[in-house]
Amino acid sequence: MEAFSSPFYHPMAHGMALEGMRIVKDYLPRLMEDGSDLEARSQLMVASTLGATAFQKGLGAMHSLTHAAGGLLNTQHGQTISVVMPYVLQHNRPAIADSFEALGRYLDLEDASVTGVTDWVLELRETCGIPNTLAEIGVDEAHVATLAPMAVEDPSSGSNPTPVTEQAATDLYLSAIRGKL
Repeated sequence: MEAFSSPFYHPMAHGMALEGMRIVKDYLPRLMEDGSDLEARSQLMVASTLGATAFQKGLGAMHSLTHAAGGLLNTQHGQTISVVMPYVLQHNRPAIADSFEALGRYLDLEDASVTGVTDWVLELRETCGIPNTLAEIGVDEAHVATLAPMAVEDPSSGSNPTPVTEQAATDLYLSAIRGKL
């Protein structure tokens, strides 16, 4: 999803990101219901490979916030990205609205918008037992003054669809700690 959001032009990576998200939508809930579902596992391996390849298009604030928190506080990488994802989507809303309407249609979501995609992400997080806030994984407001400048300096910030300034990183961390979308 982060590579899909990147403003950089790479049509092959864009398509891989799109298809990877469709596979996640179709197969991750199935796997959560039955961990022994080999078809779901194999499809999610494909989605993982598509995602890793789509990174050629760029990453963004999800990764820059996560790299800083993981480096300083040893938070688990994938979980931290899952926690910050909806907050970053809302932050990036002005820059991703049109592409997320297309994404919502491709994923056959009832609401084909940034809000609809965010709602799907929140539902998926709940299905997987992902915490809602950074506070739940050990990041608190006292860490923000150290984390925000680290996130700004992270190379992933440069391909976020909206600028990752120190104020933006601070606001994103505080939103994700407090659980305010």
